[in-house]
Parts: sequence; C-alpha cells; structure tokens
Amino acid sequence: MSKGYGLARDRIGYALGNKDLIKGLSPIFVPFEPSEKSLVLWNMIMQDYPSLSTDEVARKKQQFLTLLEQKTGIRHADTELSTPILAAIFRDNIHAALGRIGINTVPGSSFNQTNPHMTDNVCRIVIPKDDKKFDTLMKLIGNAEELKS
Repeated sequence: MSKGYGLARDRIGYALGNKDLIKGLSPIFVPFEPSEKSLVLWNMIMQDYPSLSTDEVARKKQQFLTLLEQKTGIRHADTELSTPILAAIFRDNIHAALGRIGINTVPGSSFNQTNPHMTDNVCRIVIPKDDKKFDTLMKLIGNAEELKS
C-alpha cells in the first residue's frame, strides 16, 4: 500500500513465496505487529480499494498530467500511472501557486526528513478518486494558464 495511499509511515505488508524462501526470510522480517492506527488506516483504504481500479486511476492521472502540462507548463516526476499521487515540479513555490487557484497539495519541504534536498518547487498532488472532486481539479487546472508565464 505504502505511498500511493498515504500509508508510507504505516507499513502493512505480506510476503508470498516458496516455503523454504519464506523460512529463510523470517529472521530478517521486522518483529513488530502493525499499530492499531495502521490497522484502522488499512481497513479504511481497503473499503475503497475495490471501487478504484488501477485502470481508472491510470486514466484519470494521464488525463490530469496532459492538461497540467498543456495549460501550465508544470512538469512532473515519472511515477507509475496506476498510483494516485504525483510529484509536480515548477520554477518556484508550486505549493503556493497551486494553492492560490484552489488546489491543495503537500509541499516538498514537508519531506525534508527523508529527502533534505526537497524544496517547495516540488509538491505532491493526489488524484481524487471521487469523480466530482476530479472534475473540479480538472476545471481548476484548465483555468490555470497564468501559471505558464
């Protein structure tokens, strides 16, 4: 699940494989049970997961990226299309620029603990699964040509 669903700090995972391979990996697995918070988050994510296919995420994300580049000139880091997040890259504070037109993002500087070189010319954008919110995001980007200059 990790980053694509906002669970990067709340590790929940599993391993499937040959019995001997799993037995060999067992000594290096982290010996901690998932926290209560992690399990609650996992259940919340999994309730919505079946309703959002990877094809649907990829379609929406590609549509958004195409419009983002056409209307604003904002670039993005290459990420898997089926992951509903992206890193947008701009010449200055993209978090503030997108915020001024009504788009909520996570500023790059909030990732300084894991990446000290990250600045606010980068931000994280989440592609909404809700069609109404996605349409609103597309309209905001469609009217954002002032960012291009």
